[in-house]
Amino acid sequence: MEPKTLYLDGRQPIAVRLDGPALRVETPDRAPGRYPLRRLARIVVSGEVDMATPALVACLGLGIVVVFLDGEGSLAGLCVGYGPSQMTLHERIIEFGQQPGWQEIYENWYAAMERRRVLVLVRRLRLSVTEFRPLTVMLHLFSRASHLPVRVIHRARSWAEAAAHACAARAALESGIAPDTLHDPDRDLHLVRDLGRILAWDARGLAAEYLSGLGPHEPLRRAELAARFEDRLGHHARVPRECLNCLDRLIRDPSPATATRRRAHG
Repeated sequence: MEPKTLYLDGRQPIAVRLDGPALRVETPDRAPGRYPLRRLARIVVSGEVDMATPALVACLGLGIVVVFLDGEGSLAGLCVGYGPSQMTLHERIIEFGQQPGWQEIYENWYAAMERRRVLVLVRRLRLSVTEFRPLTVMLHLFSRASHLPVRVIHRARSWAEAAAHACAARAALESGIAPDTLHDPDRDLHLVRDLGRILAWDARGLAAEYLSGLGPHEPLRRAELAARFEDRLGHHARVPRECLNCLDRLIRDPSPATATRRRAHG
């Protein structure tokens, strides 16, 4: 059985406690739920959720990524554990960050990867756009849901983006990258954030497709949106593979500007 994502939507107070090899989730007027840790890949937390420290530590020890959303449904932060790593890829990224001019290479890499995902999304959904700037494509993408309130569109998009960030974080950790490399504010390196932003284009496409079929007075169902995301991205080898492909391009491929300078000086 593939590990799944646990969504804790604290519109009513939720208490999460460690119960042996499982999480015990308690909500008012409902029987407690029990979720075996070995069946969880990610946890997405929003609203009033009281997660006990032993429960959080147990999740981090098993490599379960815990994502926190703010009151608006936007990504507030990620918790990842210090699990064992295959250091080969980690060391390659450390070496990349020590070369001169790595910041420019990194910026060019991110722009190229985002543009690639944008183009894939435009082709898949057959969007009629002539300009491929991310903001332009984003506005066009969600224009299909213009019959819905802005807050509904924003919340659905935020849920999908948070799930993409969680998948990216887990995939990066499973690839052997230590957490201090995924996020190093001293060097302005936010690898897990940027991987999540790259993969988020797939999630936005799913959210837009879901919203386009939603009636103006129909409630937004997170479980249905989450199921679509899990079916498309969460339970397949696609996310880890795409993360590795992105990282390989970062480590191996020189940026166009760098390549041009090398030819000029060669």
